[in-house]
Amino acid sequence: MKRSVIPIEKILRIALEVRSVFKAGAHPEVNSKHGRGLPLAVTSSSSRDSLVIFECLDSSSGSESVQSVRSRQSGVLRKSRGLKMSKPNYTGVYHWISQDNFEAYLAALDINIALRKVVCMLRPSKHIEHDVNSGNMKIKTATTFKNFDMGFTLGQEFTEDLGPVDGRKCQTTVDWDGDKLVCVQKGEKEGRGWTHWLEGNLLHLELRVNNVVAKQVFKKAE
Repeated sequence: MKRSVIPIEKILRIALEVRSVFKAGAHPEVNSKHGRGLPLAVTSSSSRDSLVIFECLDSSSGSESVQSVRSRQSGVLRKSRGLKMSKPNYTGVYHWISQDNFEAYLAALDINIALRKVVCMLRPSKHIEHDVNSGNMKIKTATTFKNFDMGFTLGQEFTEDLGPVDGRKCQTTVDWDGDKLVCVQKGEKEGRGWTHWLEGNLLHLELRVNNVVAKQVFKKAE
């Protein structure tokens, strides 16, 4: 088969185009229109010249064949389509390090000022058990004043007794939002709920009720 002679400038331009797309995170996919195992980066007007370049590489010693590249790319695509992104495991013991606007949050729950002052001086710890396969979780908030336990299955609504907090009950659901755990507590108070997320060895907690937002940060025990 007679090979076309391609100017070196065009070869370099195509190579740079391929490199820029792969650096941007594009996936190598098969070009079904042309039936060739080429990256999408070179399936524009330069695709025919690109194929000649790839086939020339095929004829060089030590280079991977076009058919081999096509087969490997197809296998990678099949695996990536069937891959389920894993969620973080929250299991661990986390100790309080900071909080913001917490007293305003307690006031929105109608907790009296004397008790608010006491609660704001507490330094709670979170003890979390998380089964990533079943979605079962247990969260224990421990303080020197009171302890509060909750157990649930992600995505399933349950009746939550918030007696140790403010004496109310809620219909509660905790579920994933990306890598975050988002809790919705339906009850007497509007917009009640919380969000947990991990950032390195830090556990963040955002508490919400009646448009009041408080935040706490915990650090995972070594």
